[in-house]
Amino acid sequence: MTALSSLLCNRIRQGLDQDGTGALTVEQVRRSLNAYFLHRDLPPPLRDVAFEKELADQQYYQERSVQAKKSHMKRESCAINSSESTSIK
Repeated sequence: MTALSSLLCNRIRQGLDQDGTGALTVEQVRRSLNAYFLHRDLPPPLRDVAFEKELADQQYYQERSVQAKKSHMKRESCAINSSESTSIK
């Protein structure tokens, strides 16, 4: 069952990621589906609040992911540069 849900989330992610940027992760698709299934029967005002909260949470995690990627690339670049300078000597 877990593999099937993972496959479904991955297929949905691929379908939504037409430009190939990888903006959505499988985890984000899973969270979105969970939010939909948990709150779909609520009255529209309450449902909208729950969906907006999930959207805000996902935007936060996307921003953090971008920051982490930048930090990781910077660290990798520094490590490569320092190993090159020590191997030249």
